[in-house]
Amino acid sequence: MPKYHMRRKDLLITDDQEINRIISAGKYITLALCKDNEPYIATLSYGYDESEKVIYMHCAQKGVKLDFIRANPQVCATIIEDKGYLDGMCDHSYQSLVINGTITELKEADEIKAALITMVNQLESNPKPRIERINGMGEAVTRLTLLKLTITEITGRHSRK
Repeated sequence: MPKYHMRRKDLLITDDQEINRIISAGKYITLALCKDNEPYIATLSYGYDESEKVIYMHCAQKGVKLDFIRANPQVCATIIEDKGYLDGMCDHSYQSLVINGTITELKEADEIKAALITMVNQLESNPKPRIERINGMGEAVTRLTLLKLTITEITGRHSRK
């Protein structure tokens, strides 16, 4: 597949700290999936592990999303930091990331617990009670479906400043 480059280089976000800040501050990621030449899109809440450069997501044990991921684990995703429409300017203020990578399903209890804790820490205002519950689940966590997006590339863009 050919490599595409953004035309407006002045709008690129290249600073790793800024990219990590956008991912860490976000709550939702939209995945673009494809199977047998058929597209599918899904939006999920997530948790970001900056040290491992992976994004964790939780989903149902069965469904269209998993069918697509199992058929083709290569995904493209986006996270948007929406700063709002600029009324009277016919413009929008935002920062967005396009993320490419591979999704795998977690199977081991320790991996699943760590992924859930990462998500809870990012999404909950008071994560402690949830973390205690996760830690008390033992092997029962393996009944949950947790996905890991291993990031291979990130491209960032912002609106005009």
